[in-house]
Amino acid sequence: AALFLLGWLVLDVRWQWDLNQRLAQTETRFAGKTGDARMLASAENEFYRFLLEVRQRLPKEPVRRLFIVSTTPGGYWAGRARYHLLPHNGYMGFLQPPASGAARPGDYILILSPLPGVSYDRERRMLTWAGGQLPTERLYAAELGAVLRVLGE
Repeated sequence: AALFLLGWLVLDVRWQWDLNQRLAQTETRFAGKTGDARMLASAENEFYRFLLEVRQRLPKEPVRRLFIVSTTPGGYWAGRARYHLLPHNGYMGFLQPPASGAARPGDYILILSPLPGVSYDRERRMLTWAGGQLPTERLYAAELGAVLRVLGE
C-alpha cells in the first residue's frame, strides 16, 4: 500500500508542476487583457482579426440575414464566425451561396475560404458558382474569406 501511495504522490506532484507551468503561460498571455485584446492573444487570433475586418464592413445595426458559406457548413469555423459576428443574424449550413431566389437585396454573404468553384467577377459584380450566380458587391476579401452584399437584379 505504501508503494502505491508513493507512486500516486509522485504522479500528483508531477501533475501539479505541469498545472503551475500552464497557469504561468496563461497569465503571461492573457493577464490584464479584455475583450478584443484577449481574443487577439488567443490561438484563433488570425481568424478573429479577419472577423474584425468583416464586422467593420457590416452596418452598425444588425443585418437582416448574413449567410455563412463554408466547405464545412456545420463546422467549427462557421460556428465561430456566427458567434463573433453577433448580433448580426448569421445563418450557417451552406455549402454554396444562396440562390438568387433565396437571397434578397441587402442580404450579406460571408464566404470562408477555401470554397472551390465559387468566384467573383468584379467587372460584372457577380458571384458565380456551379449552378448559380448572384449580383453582389464585394465589401472585403482576404485569404480567409470574403464578405459580399447582395444587390438587386
